[in-house]
Amino acid sequence: MNFIYIMVIAASLICCSSANNTKTLINNNLVGKWKWVSTNGGIASQIHKTPLTIDKNIKLTLSKNYIFSITENTNIVLEGTYSLSQKKSIYDGEMKTFIHLSDNYENQNIVVTGIVTFISNAELHISDNKHDGLGSVFKKEN
Repeated sequence: MNFIYIMVIAASLICCSSANNTKTLINNNLVGKWKWVSTNGGIASQIHKTPLTIDKNIKLTLSKNYIFSITENTNIVLEGTYSLSQKKSIYDGEMKTFIHLSDNYENQNIVVTGIVTFISNAELHISDNKHDGLGSVFKKEN
């Protein structure tokens, strides 16, 4: 009987410890207004986009309560919620923060859903986590 009791407890602990990595991640570093600077990548690294080359100034605003907005020039083009999770990065095999927007942003020149590959107080890099993919760089506005 004790053996069965121990097995049930062990199984419970194992199941709970291997739960999905969808716990709420702290978004303190992401909160703010981010100005899109560039997008680079592609199969042969042939894609190089900037606000100058596409004639658009794009801003991604992330709030503490997980609400986002995307502005093109001065017009809000998309609003919704965002979530953070952990996903394995194809770049280094490590678990990284993944940002996912509730609605798809229809602009092939910018990556706003993907692996957060770098973040500082002034800069944010989001990559789509694909071998032939793209990555976008944002600068934080004051």
